[in-house]
Amino acid sequence: MSMKRTLAILSSREGLRLTFETALDAAILMNSEGAVADWNDRATDAFGWSRGEAVGQTLADLIIPKRYREAHVNGLRQYLATGKRRFLGRRFEVWGLKKNGEEFPVELSISAIQDGDSVLFVGFLRDLSERIELRRARDELARVTQMIATTEIAASIAHEINQPLAAIATAGSAGLRWLERATPDLDEVRLALKSIINNSHHASDVIAGIRSMFRKDNQERAPQDLNELIREVLTLVRVEVEEQRVSLFTELYNVLPVIQANRLQLRQVIVNLVKNAVDAMSTVEGRPRILRITGSIMC
Repeated sequence: MSMKRTLAILSSREGLRLTFETALDAAILMNSEGAVADWNDRATDAFGWSRGEAVGQTLADLIIPKRYREAHVNGLRQYLATGKRRFLGRRFEVWGLKKNGEEFPVELSISAIQDGDSVLFVGFLRDLSERIELRRARDELARVTQMIATTEIAASIAHEINQPLAAIATAGSAGLRWLERATPDLDEVRLALKSIINNSHHASDVIAGIRSMFRKDNQERAPQDLNELIREVLTLVRVEVEEQRVSLFTELYNVLPVIQANRLQLRQVIVNLVKNAVDAMSTVEGRPRILRITGSIMC
C-alpha cells in the first residue's frame, strides 16, 4: 500500500486525525508493511526523529531495540495472516530506542484500522522513564526510612531491656552487701532476691513483646496493587534478565483488583517466578528467549 494511500485513509477519518494531532502522548501510524505513515510532535520529542525523518522508514529499525525486532516482525506477520488481536487494545510495557541509541521504557497501546484490504496500526506511547525514576527514588526513601526506623527500634529495645537488667544488677549487688555483713540481714537479702525475680520477669515480658511485634509485622496483610508489584520486580531484575538474552514483555490488565497480602512475601514470590522462568530458558539456543508476564482475572 502506497504512502499516499495510507495518508488518504487517515485523512478521511477526521476524528482520528484530530486525536492523533492533539494527543498528549507520542502517536505513531504504521502501515501493514511495517513502515511509519505518520508521526506526531510528541513522538519527535520522545524519540528524537523529526516527522520528515521518520515517515517512510521501517518502524522496527527506527524505534525498536534490535533484540525485540524479530518478535515485532513476527507479531505483525501473524496478525495479518490470522487476524488474532493478541496485543491490540491493551496497554503493555516495552523498551523504545531513541535516535541517539538510548533505550527507555515506554507504555504502548495499539489499535488497528481496517479499510478494505488495507490495515493501519495506530500506536500511542508514553515515556515511563520519569515514573520509574520516581519509583526508584521512592523505594530508596523507603529503604532509608526503614533503616532509620530500625535504628530507632534498636535504641528503644536496648533502653527497654537495660532498665530491668540494671535493676537486677543493682539488687544483686545490694543482696551481696547484706550477706557480707557480720550479721547478714536475711530480710533485706530476701527483698533483693524478689527484686531480681520481678525485674527478670519484666525483662522477659519486654523480649516477648518485641518478638510478638516482629512476628506480627512479618504476617501483616495489607491491600496490594499487583501491577505495581510486578513493575517493581521487573525494575529489580531487568539487568539479570537481559544478561541472559531474554526478551521481556508485559501485558498488565489495567483493572486488576487490589488484593490482601504481605507485600514482601508476594514480591519475593514474583521475583522467584521470574528467575525460575529465566533459568528454564538458559539452554534455549537458535530461537528467541521470550518471557511474557500477563495479568488477568480468572473467572
